[in-house]
Amino acid sequence: MQRIESIKKCALMFFFAAFLVCAGMSNARAQTVWLVCTWDTSSVWKDQGGRQKFEGRFYVSPLVSISSGDYLRIDSSGNRIEGLCGDYLNKTVVKATAERGERLDPGGTLKIIRNIELSGENLGSPNPYNYAPKEKIEKARADAIKEWDRHRPHHLYLQLGSDLQE
Repeated sequence: MQRIESIKKCALMFFFAAFLVCAGMSNARAQTVWLVCTWDTSSVWKDQGGRQKFEGRFYVSPLVSISSGDYLRIDSSGNRIEGLCGDYLNKTVVKATAERGERLDPGGTLKIIRNIELSGENLGSPNPYNYAPKEKIEKARADAIKEWDRHRPHHLYLQLGSDLQE
């Protein structure tokens, strides 16, 4: 009788431990990745007198959320998050400037501000990634805008729409 109680107790402890492990893994999979795309470039156009004009431009996407699973799937494919941001910029910024008769410098700097990074643990471990809070990414976005404005006060900062999607 005591042996049956001992087996029940061990089985209960095993299932409880398995539940904790599964709950921890599902939490990691459900984590949200926050990101912002920025593009520091310049625009060239001709004014009414036919003179060529130059203006620095800084395009910033709104804060975008994506599930950790979707982020890792996109980032591990040939698409990458940079490609997704680049496609978004082509569909919005490049199209709009072409319609205005402007030409953008294709060598601008694309940066992705994101809250996910490798934790330094083994990739097979339950928590291979660290996630910064949303507020840290919002602050990094605001700091990037302030830094750009500080160095280029007479140039244009443009906030993009919120339709960045896969």
